[in-house]
Amino acid sequence: MSGSGNLFVLVDNRAGLLRANLSSCARKVCRDERVDGLLVVEAGAGNENGAFQMHFFNPDGSEPGMCGNGARCVAYFAVSELKLPARGLVFNVVNSRGSVQADVRLKGHEVSISRLPEPTGYQAHVLEPLAVGLPKGVEISFMDSGVPHTVVWGLKPEAVEVERIGRRIREHNAFKPGGTNVNFAAVRNRRTLFMRTYERGVERETGACGTGAIATAVIAALEGRVESFGPGQNFQLTAETRLGEELQVKFELDRAGRTARQVSLTGRVQVLERKEIGVC
Repeated sequence: MSGSGNLFVLVDNRAGLLRANLSSCARKVCRDERVDGLLVVEAGAGNENGAFQMHFFNPDGSEPGMCGNGARCVAYFAVSELKLPARGLVFNVVNSRGSVQADVRLKGHEVSISRLPEPTGYQAHVLEPLAVGLPKGVEISFMDSGVPHTVVWGLKPEAVEVERIGRRIREHNAFKPGGTNVNFAAVRNRRTLFMRTYERGVERETGACGTGAIATAVIAALEGRVESFGPGQNFQLTAETRLGEELQVKFELDRAGRTARQVSLTGRVQVLERKEIGVC
């Protein structure tokens, strides 16, 4: 499946037939299928639908707290294949801070998710550019949008050596022991951003990153790089990816202007292929 260019294998394991070590499975599946992660749909209890939960694994077998585009793909699967309600669909995400809510438009292949973890830990100038071999004038900010993200401003994302520089920042001592995802971003206009992402756990550039789009959009708002719409501190920003996909990020800044709430993420989902694979 593709979530705006993020590629995943999704396995329906509600019956519990897959009993092997899921981290090992993820390493094998992601290597063989050349994807950005393994989505496992499991039987769930305690959520409002009581039907399933999402368990996400990176290609290195690690389990991050949230995967925004992965959650959108799971929601699409739940509506198209499990015939669950297209509006107000709620499910838990293993290792995340609670559950997400989704609205799915099958005709338009569009999925919005909300009830996302509120971004925390914003820090401007978290790292001096010279410390990672970047020129003066480059700015590096940090935020946790369910998983840790740095956002690099002041370079041309189209020309950046994403994997070389991204790996250098990802592994910097400032972000140990867990490391960080790295987004290279630029403002296209006051409501549009362009970004490319190096994802930890994948250890390369990916086609898109949902939590990265959220972190980049919220940081852009906090730093005054983009403008709100209507009264108050409401934002609706578009994050463009290198593959030409678009992710819409909506949120409201709190009164202190230090974080965001009511965050939602919207974009396309596509089923690219259905097949049987040797999972483990």
